[in-house]
Amino acid sequence: MKTLNKFKSFSLLLVALVIVTACEKDGEKIYLSELATNELIATTDKVLLSPENANQQVLSLSWTAQEALAVSNLDMKAPDVLTISMQVSAQQDFSSNVIESVENNLSKSYSGSVLNAIAKNLGLAPDVASPIYFRLKSSVGNNIDPVYSNVLTVTVTPYFLDMSVGFILDSNKANTGVTLYSPASDGIYTGFVGASTWYNFYLKEGDGTVWGNIPINGQSFVLSSTSDSWNCWFPEPAGCYYVNMDTKNKQWSALYLPILTVSGDISGDMTFDRPNMKWTYNFTATSTNPVTIKLSATGNLYNPSTGDAASTPATFAFAQQGEAVVIAQLAGNITVSVPLAGDCTLTLDLSDPKAWTCNVVSSSNGTYNIQSITN
Repeated sequence: MKTLNKFKSFSLLLVALVIVTACEKDGEKIYLSELATNELIATTDKVLLSPENANQQVLSLSWTAQEALAVSNLDMKAPDVLTISMQVSAQQDFSSNVIESVENNLSKSYSGSVLNAIAKNLGLAPDVASPIYFRLKSSVGNNIDPVYSNVLTVTVTPYFLDMSVGFILDSNKANTGVTLYSPASDGIYTGFVGASTWYNFYLKEGDGTVWGNIPINGQSFVLSSTSDSWNCWFPEPAGCYYVNMDTKNKQWSALYLPILTVSGDISGDMTFDRPNMKWTYNFTATSTNPVTIKLSATGNLYNPSTGDAASTPATFAFAQQGEAVVIAQLAGNITVSVPLAGDCTLTLDLSDPKAWTCNVVSSSNGTYNIQSITN
């Protein structure tokens, strides 16, 4: 877009130079017309948003057509370099945090979910009626001051958007039931995914934004929210992946864990149950005394630097923090109670990114859980 704007500015400047040259030759003064202002109108000046009207049209804006540029000499034609943009801000003077979009029609409609997302991005508080300001910007290049329409004020009452959960969609953008978690609601989502070979997916945020891969060959693990984005994809190995989707930096990574090793009072390699997102290990308990274990792995990290054909080795581990199981740089002691002596199964359940469970199940189904919320 920057390249196109520079080309437009250059084209207009070139026309101006041609005009000036012509004037110097024959003495005739030729003028470019000034940009006219648009008149902007809205269907309403007050909108109450709710999940019930999220998919409904709640606000429409329309405006008069912009007159084309003209020159005083009828034998000459001005270049078609006019750009019209809609600007939206919570500041009446549009001095900061302006959301801008290029418009090619004479009207624009907003659904409830889209307007609610705009309100959130502008910093409006949920359930509070606050003004949002709209205006049109008409411009013909970066070297000429733009012309603005009248400013419309629409009072909008947004509803709360839960941005702590990211939803994994399949290649058809249907919900899979798998989620990632963003504790700070900052656009960085993490969690575990049991992926098949070359599994395709998208990520949907709470405001409806859908993220895929940038539509450029050789740029895997680079995110894009444009309508033409490709689906993201996991590398060839099927199994357990720790995923970090960073929508702020527009990139993601996948750490493949081929084996999770348990050591301590119980030792061995755990087995991954991909459909249920669980690691399990069968053992025989000699007593009901609690067992202290460590969980660790050496994984393969895929990210924008490696692409999907290569990886770099990376260590991965869990530790206990109070009553919580958390990810750690070094494996820490995790103490789990044993309900009964005899045949038991140690299970690490990673299906819920907000709450992981480590437990021991005996043949009589007695269990003890350690629950965690990732931070």
